Amino acid sequence: MSELGTALTDGKNARPIQTSIGTLAPNFKGYDSLNASPLRSDLKVHSIIGDRGRGDSPESSDGIVPYWSSHLKVARSERIVPYSHTLTTKPETIEEVKRILQLHLKEQ
Repeated sequence: MSELGTALTDGKNARPIQTSIGTLAPNFKGYDSLNASPLRSDLKVHSIIGDRGRGDSPESSDGIVPYWSSHLKVARSERIVPYSHTLTTKPETIEEVKRILQLHLKEQ
C-alpha cells in the first residue's frame, strides 16, 4: 500500500492533489499499484459490466468505461448486461445481484 501512496503523491496525475475526476483516467498511476496488490484469499469478487447492447465484448464499452477496464481476472463470475453505464436499474443487473447474494448465503 505504500506503493499506492507513492503513486498517489508522485504520479503524473497526482499534481495538483488528486481529485475523483483525475482518478478516472485509465493512465492514473495508482491503478498499477492497485492491480499489483494481492486481494485477500477469502474475498469473493463478481463483475457486472455493461456493453451498450452491442455484444462485442471484449471490445465493448458501457459508453463510459471500456470492458478491458472493468474486467477483473479474479472474478468468480462476470455478467455482461446489454446496457449503458447506468445498468444498475436494469432487471438483468438486479437479477444478477440477487443470484450472487443467494450464492453467498448458501455458502455460509
